[in-house]
Amino acid sequence: VEFFGRPVDLALSPSGKILAVKNSHGLVAINLSTYKVQSLNFTQISPEYVPHLGGASFAGIAWEQNGQHLWITDAYVGLHRASLQKDGEFRWTSHVILPGPASIPAEAARPEPNTNATNTTTASTPGCIAIDAANKLLYVTLSQNNALGIVDISSGKLLGKVPTGVAPFGVLLS
Repeated sequence: VEFFGRPVDLALSPSGKILAVKNSHGLVAINLSTYKVQSLNFTQISPEYVPHLGGASFAGIAWEQNGQHLWITDAYVGLHRASLQKDGEFRWTSHVILPGPASIPAEAARPEPNTNATNTTTASTPGCIAIDAANKLLYVTLSQNNALGIVDISSGKLLGKVPTGVAPFGVLLS
């Protein structure tokens, strides 16, 4: 199987039928029965997404227990949900902003190319993801924050951060 990009992390669906690969440009879903490959690039998220901010981070992909949704981090401030549609294709369906340790005053932020928006958030550099067994909470490492973020899956809200020490890389729930 060939696809564009540099793979950095992967996760097998709970059914064992789809291999989700986080690559340097977003998500690649591989149907293990047909070997059909679908790519979802971060640039497909929204017109506001700025690809020069880092693409995919070092790691960070996890399936929800139902096997219909998976979460992936980018290298800047984003946590993104891709959902399996009835046609068998994935679509971006939710996005959570995970702000870095300090905000930049709007007047000091530079406009992003090709947009009128300004960037008022510093990077949190989200990484590894774990989802609790009840499928209610998602835990994500926030390397620049030196913290573990806790996200409510149903609302997509960042509930809080737990200090971890310098640059957490992985998270595992027991």
